[in-house]
Amino acid sequence: MASGKPGAVQRAFGAALKGNELHAEQEALCNEILRTVSDELGARLETTKADLSNVFGVTLFRPGPTEPIEIGPVRFLTKEVWFEGLITANFVDGITKRRVLARWAGRKLAKRKPSFSSMREDEILRVVANSDHVCVVETHHLGVQTAEHRAAMAARIALCAIALHWDMPSRVLNGLGLNYDPGFQRRHCLVIDDTRIRGISSSLFRRPDGPFLQDDWVDLWRASAWLRAPIAQALKLYTGASEDPPNKKILNALFHSLMWFHQGCLEQQPLIAAVKFAASMDPWAKGKGSDYIALFLNARLNIQKTDPLMSRGQTALEISNEVYGYVRNRTIHGNNERITEDWEGTRATAESLARLCIQLACDWIEKNPSEDEVELMWMPDKTADTSS
Repeated sequence: MASGKPGAVQRAFGAALKGNELHAEQEALCNEILRTVSDELGARLETTKADLSNVFGVTLFRPGPTEPIEIGPVRFLTKEVWFEGLITANFVDGITKRRVLARWAGRKLAKRKPSFSSMREDEILRVVANSDHVCVVETHHLGVQTAEHRAAMAARIALCAIALHWDMPSRVLNGLGLNYDPGFQRRHCLVIDDTRIRGISSSLFRRPDGPFLQDDWVDLWRASAWLRAPIAQALKLYTGASEDPPNKKILNALFHSLMWFHQGCLEQQPLIAAVKFAASMDPWAKGKGSDYIALFLNARLNIQKTDPLMSRGQTALEISNEVYGYVRNRTIHGNNERITEDWEGTRATAESLARLCIQLACDWIEKNPSEDEVELMWMPDKTADTSS
C-alpha cells in the first residue's frame, strides 16, 4: 500500500514545478522541467551507493584504434561499439537509435518533441560530441557525484598510462583527452613596443587530436603488459572494484605518482611542471627527499652511486638533488633564487626521470605482487649465485 509520504520521483517533480515559471513557452518549459527532475533525482541518489558506468567522450589517436583498450576499470572503445551495447541493453528506443546514428553519419536532424527519450538522445550526443571514441569507467559502491569525479580521474590516469609508452608523454597527452576537461583552443597575444604594433603571437593550447599510431603499436602494446597491470590494479582500488589487495599501500603510492605525473604533463609553466614531476617521484622515496629517490633509482637499475644516470654524466643523486632538492623544495618554500631562468631543459629532465621511476616501480610491483612496503624497492634485487 502506498504511504502518505511522497517518493523521490514525486519530490523531484515538485521541486521542478516549483522552480519554473508555468506560463513560459511550452517546449522550453518541458525541457527545463525534465532537466530539473533529472538533476533533482541525481542529487537524491548521491547518498545511494551503487555500481555505475561513467561515460566520457575522448580524443585518442590518428587513426583511432578499432579494438577496445582496457586498463583495469577503464575501457576505450569506438562510439559505435559502445552505442550498440546501449541498444542491446534496451537503454535507448528505436527512434533514438536512428537519430543518433543519423547524426553521427553527418545528417541534420528535425526537431524532436520534449520527452525523457529525447533528453537521453541529447545527452548522448553532447557527451560524445565530435569524438570517435568514448571512455567507459566502472565504479563500485560510490555515490553518483563521487563516482563521476573518481571516474574522470581514473580515465585521465589511464590516458597517462597510454602516453607512458612514448619517450615524452607530455607531447602525447597534449592531444589525448576527455571532452569532460578543457580542450583544444587557440591562444593569441598582441605584442606592442614603444613605437608600433609588432604583431600577434599565436599558439595552440592542447591539440585537437592525438599522435599518429605507428605500425608497431600493437606489438608495443602487447609487450608492455608489465607496465599496465599494476596501473590497472591501482585504478581498480581507486574506483572501488578492489577493496583489500595485499599490496594496497604500494598501489596507493603508484596512484599518487601517476596523478602528479599527469598534472606535470599538462602544466604549461616549465618550472611548475618540473615541481609536479618531482612530486611524482616522492612516493618512491616515502617523502624522504632526493637521497632516497637516488637510492630507489640505483637499486632498481642495479647501478652504483658513482655510475652516471644521465647522458651528461650526472649520477642519480646529482640529478635528484637538482630536480627534487633544489627545483621542487626551493620553489615550494619560496626561496628559488633562480626563478627567472629558462626551465625548459629541467622540465624535460624531470619528466624523463619521473617516467623512469614509474616504469621501474611498475616492473617491481608486477614481479612482487604480494609485497607492500616501498622500502623494499630501495634494495637491489637478489641475483643467483653463479660461483662454483
